Amino acid sequence: MTEAALSPPLKQKRRTAMSNNNKPLDTIRFGRVSVTIWENQTPEGKVYHSFTPARTYTDADGKPKSTASFGRSDLLSLAEALREAYSKSLTAKVVPELKAKKGKPKKEV
Repeated sequence: MTEAALSPPLKQKRRTAMSNNNKPLDTIRFGRVSVTIWENQTPEGKVYHSFTPARTYTDADGKPKSTASFGRSDLLSLAEALREAYSKSLTAKVVPELKAKKGKPKKEV
């Protein structure tokens, strides 16, 4: 079987997983740069996060637009937004795990 024959089902599975939860977990903004955090779940139930960086701008008609292209002047804001998004993603993953562990009885040694 060729790689091309395998690609469509894999892409379709990913879209399905991401579309199950269409609200972002959070959006971090620094000026005109933002990073949106998406919480997704695999068919096996494992939770993972994906991130969508964006830069907003106004087009010639005055309409707000968004792009995934960044200029040099955007990079520090993007880096800071990504750092904060990473931190929030880690907290969103770890805190529920800690709460789940608190509810379990401790094993005696």
